[in-house]
Amino acid sequence: MAKSLSEILAQIDIRQLYEELTGESFIRHKGAERAKNVFREDSDPSLTYRPKSGLLYDFAEQKAYSHLEIVKKAKQLSESEAISFLYSFIGEKPPKDIIKEAKEIDKYREFLSTSLKYAQKYESKIRKWAEKNGIPFRKEIFYHFKVGVLPDAETIKKFGFEPFKGFEENALVFPLADRFRRIVGFQIRHMERKDFRMIGSPGLFGMLSLKEEEGMTEVVLVEGEKDLLSFACSFDEPMKVIS
Repeated sequence: MAKSLSEILAQIDIRQLYEELTGESFIRHKGAERAKNVFREDSDPSLTYRPKSGLLYDFAEQKAYSHLEIVKKAKQLSESEAISFLYSFIGEKPPKDIIKEAKEIDKYREFLSTSLKYAQKYESKIRKWAEKNGIPFRKEIFYHFKVGVLPDAETIKKFGFEPFKGFEENALVFPLADRFRRIVGFQIRHMERKDFRMIGSPGLFGMLSLKEEEGMTEVVLVEGEKDLLSFACSFDEPMKVIS
């Protein structure tokens, strides 16, 4: 029986994976196993191995690196290509359904990137929507949580989605992510009326942007996207809020 992605990741020591892909080595430094972060300028080893989570953590960036992210960054691969690599790393072949799902995630990432460009174009509309809903608009917060704007109908069709009549270029795009922080779908919320649509599968809004901090024991869970943005825009560090 083919193994799930979780089972594959559990078999791969993330330190060994990082060393083989980057040429860096983990050493005992300041009471922990650390290596230089090759994905940014790093004179002092700051990428720390965290045994409990099995991930690597960069204190300077306040960012956790998973197996998938390391492979994608080190080898410049898409989600589906990175998953295939991880299976082959231990001599396994990925199931077709997992690769199919990964290709959907690749498509979602491209769609989100496009919707963020439309968000720049329609910033005034987003500001107006925020003010109407009692949200103290802060551009950097909306950018942090990757809130986009739905593209025009032709662009939507290029991604294989059916356009929502009346929503094009007039609706917000909220990315939804799973526990691996992979995009699995979107909630599309109209900016002028109380109406929304869904693309893909259910997930958590805010999970994609969640930054894990050393010693962090909790996050704030709120009911919906408007609650999240209202809460986050009211504080200096909105990194621990998910909806």
